[in-house]
Amino acid sequence: MVINIPLEYCPENKWIFLNELRGVEEQMVSGSRSIDAIMLLDACIGSVVESDFVVSKSASLTIPDREAVLTALYENTYGPKVETTVQCRECKQPFDIDFILSDLISSLKPNEANAGKEANGFYVFTTNNGISFRMCTGDDELAVMGMKPKQAEEVIISRCLIKGDRKKARKEIPKAMSQLAPLIDVDIDTICPDCETGQKFHFNLQSYLLNSIIRDKKLLTFEVHRLAVHYGWGLNEILQLPRSIRHNFLSILETG
Repeated sequence: MVINIPLEYCPENKWIFLNELRGVEEQMVSGSRSIDAIMLLDACIGSVVESDFVVSKSASLTIPDREAVLTALYENTYGPKVETTVQCRECKQPFDIDFILSDLISSLKPNEANAGKEANGFYVFTTNNGISFRMCTGDDELAVMGMKPKQAEEVIISRCLIKGDRKKARKEIPKAMSQLAPLIDVDIDTICPDCETGQKFHFNLQSYLLNSIIRDKKLLTFEVHRLAVHYGWGLNEILQLPRSIRHNFLSILETG
């Protein structure tokens, strides 16, 4: 199945098409950094349509647009709900929490849309103090890989700054970006059902999705083995199956 995602922070009504996750993509995930997300999305991007309005490289996406694509990939792979187990910080007992991902995202959206001016393929936003900037992209993140955090922040601010004082930009741009496009990187209030202690669960969409795929890789080996033994298929044939079709065959074996 191919899903299409509109890009909110990219001018000219651009879209991205994403193929369903397959075993070959699941196998390649080894971390939860931005480069891991970019490599995964590049492997999943579909080429069903060739058009100036279709994005073919995930590194060119702004970070909020990349999160929208990762959200679509998560929901297509795991469904609309996030379910996980956390350990109580007080009584140390594990307890389950769950929430609807779209509800969380809706709660983070700004009340009013902030339309920027289009320039060179980006929306350009301007703060009250005259600092003009564009949103950070995956290309910006890749450009600072290996740098120390402070140096990386300086370089990214420099790349995103369009007009204005650089010293003021260092303070204003990160805050303005988070207000215009809040990332799915939040603390969620929870209560332990055993001791009733209130606490926070930190949720980062990119990290959660990629770590979920890494966790499932342990099952993938057994799934491949079972399908190979039963149907006589080769490794590459099985890994090329979309995840849902692979699981459908496994369900048939379970019930048959």
